[in-house]
This record gives sequence, structure tokens and C-alpha cells, in this order.
Amino acid sequence: MQEFLLSNKDPQQDQARNLIMDSEQNGQTVVGDGSVDRRGRIAIKAKTGGWRAAPLIFSTEICERMASLGLQRNLVTYFVNKMNILKPAAANMVSNFIGALYLTPFLGGFMADAYLGRFWAIFVFATIQVFGMVVLTLSAALSSLRPPSCTSSETTCISAHGVQLAVLYVGLYLIALGNGGIKPNVSSFGADQFDEHDSKEWKYMPSFFNWFYFIISIGSLISVTVFVYIQDNVGFAWGFGIPAALMAIAIVIFVVGSFLYRYKLPSGSPLTRIMQVIVAAVRKRNLPLPSNNNTLFEEGVNRDGNTTVKKLPHSSQFMVDGLISAAEFPVDVWLRSSAPRPLTVKGPSRSLVGGQCILALHQLYFLERNHCCSRQIDDRSAGVIIQQQPLNHCQ
Repeated sequence: MQEFLLSNKDPQQDQARNLIMDSEQNGQTVVGDGSVDRRGRIAIKAKTGGWRAAPLIFSTEICERMASLGLQRNLVTYFVNKMNILKPAAANMVSNFIGALYLTPFLGGFMADAYLGRFWAIFVFATIQVFGMVVLTLSAALSSLRPPSCTSSETTCISAHGVQLAVLYVGLYLIALGNGGIKPNVSSFGADQFDEHDSKEWKYMPSFFNWFYFIISIGSLISVTVFVYIQDNVGFAWGFGIPAALMAIAIVIFVVGSFLYRYKLPSGSPLTRIMQVIVAAVRKRNLPLPSNNNTLFEEGVNRDGNTTVKKLPHSSQFMVDGLISAAEFPVDVWLRSSAPRPLTVKGPSRSLVGGQCILALHQLYFLERNHCCSRQIDDRSAGVIIQQQPLNHCQ
């Protein structure tokens, strides 16, 4: 299957091939979006995708969420109490790790869109993540990979160093790399199971994502309660080992359902198209904007003047789409882009910066801060709590 997925990336050739395959399916209804089955044939609606595949994707996702978040949430405590790393250094290590978690999805998404396809990207990167979790579990389980325990009476403690620190970093960043191929592709792979050209299937898409994010919330809840409790009261070896086992189970569940899935062929990465828009904008930044939007280059226009690509309304913000798409320029993807491409770049750029700088802050000291807090409620606090309830009710 992998050779088939890599063999043809031309959408027009894909469409022609699919039309031929339609006649070879013995009259069975096939999908209209070009998805294929495990053997590379056009997917049959009655046998693949839809709600048949959804439970397997949900099961995979809840195991992955419990495993990933269950391992990540208590890292500062592990670094401070078990690896004898100072709190500022531990927080810095975790913030760097979280930064890697947010950067590696660019690589995972690119590999899935351009080369591997979403199924193989999820499988390969999930396997990498399991290896990272096993390495981190060994770091917590083997005394040779941890510094000696430090008591409160000791003035100086030996922190992790040398091989101990190297193993710790290898485990962390294998996890970050593996997570980068899972996070951007699982939800998209779930969406691939519903034919956008079939109104009956397409109407179930919102329900799928409602259940998908409900599963994520359940997995997150279990990770910050059950696994944090195990790590604090049983041990980090068990607290890291159980999530690693869950991640392995997630891979098995995901692969078992391969015959039920629909697969989209790799068709090139959106990152490449975004870079083409940016380069074209820079190269033509000093040229005047065209006054008529009808002169813009539109992708997929046939001889009758009709377009097979959905048009997006032009906006006045970041007014570069008209310049980039001006039809009088030569056909060069790094000089002229079709009109929808600049618009698809402008949309996400409006919300890219806001809130990104503070996303990771709540994860650094959240559990470590609660370990230092007194959770006892004395008699004098009871009146304050009682008085707050009517106020909250009024709100």
C-alpha cells in the first residue's frame, strides 16, 4: 500500500484513475472524493469509512491522550524530586519540551501530506513515541539512570548528569517527535472517513468531531487524575510505564482497523503552498495592485469559464492576494499563485499570534504549585466558602 500511496500525486491523474475504477466495482456505490481502500482501490461506501471506522479512531485517540498527557503533566515534579534538578532548570526543560511538542506537528503534517499519507504517518510517528516513552520509563525504573535520592538534611544533592541526562533528553524528544506526527493527523484522518461529496455522510461530520473532542477531554481527565496519582503515590516507573503500554495498545487498535479505513493519497504539503504565497508576495511587493478582481488567476478554470475549485471572497486585510494572483504574470508557482491560495494563508495568520505565548505557562508549575499548597480547610474558612456560593449562583 505504501508504494501505491507514493506512486501518484497528480490530482487530475487520480481523478481519471478513479473514474476507471468506478466501473470496476461491480455496481457498488463508491466514494466521490477519491479516497481509496487498503488495497489502493477506490473505496466502497458500504464497506469502508463512516461510523464503522470511527470507534477505532476514538479508541486510538483516548489511549493516546491518556498516554501522552499522563506522562507530560507531572514532569516538573519528576525532574525536581527524582532527578534532583533545580526548579528553574526543570521548568525550562519542560517548557522546551512543550515547545517541541508544538513545533514537530509541522514536520508530521508535512510528511503526511507530501509523502506518507495520514495512516502511515500516524503509525510511524506513534511507534517513535512509544520508543521515547519506554526510554523515559527505563530512566525512572533503573537506579543507574537516576542520581542518588536526596534527603532534606543534605546540603548538596547530586543532580542528573552525563548518561542520565542524555537518556532523559532522548526519551523526551523522541516523545515530542512522535507526538508531532499524531497530533495533526488523527483528526484529519477521521474526517477522511466521511465523503464530502455525499450529503448523507457529510452531515455526520459535526457529530464525529463532537465525539472526538469529548474523547480527548475524557482522556485528559483520566491523565491528570489517575496517572498523576500513580506517579505521586506508587512511583514514576509505574506512572510512566502504564502510559507507554497504553500507547502501544493505541497502535494495535489503530492497525487492526486498517481494512475499514478510507485513505487519501498524498497530494503535496500546504506548507509548500504557503511558502509559495509568501515568496510571491515578497517578490512583487513594489508592484501596483490590479483594479479588477476578474483578471486574477483562478485555479481549475475550464474552457467554459467555470471553475471546479471553490472560490473564496476577497478581503481588504493584508491586500496582497490580488497582486500575487495577477494573471498577466508568467506561470510560475513562486511568482504567481491562484487567487484562493493567498486567502487561505491570510485566514490562519490573523489568529496565529494571539494566545500562543501563554499556552504552555499553565503546564509548568501547575502540579508543582499544588504540591506546595496547604489543602486543609480550617473552621474560619467555612464562612467564606458559604458566602461565595450565592454570589456564584447569581452569576
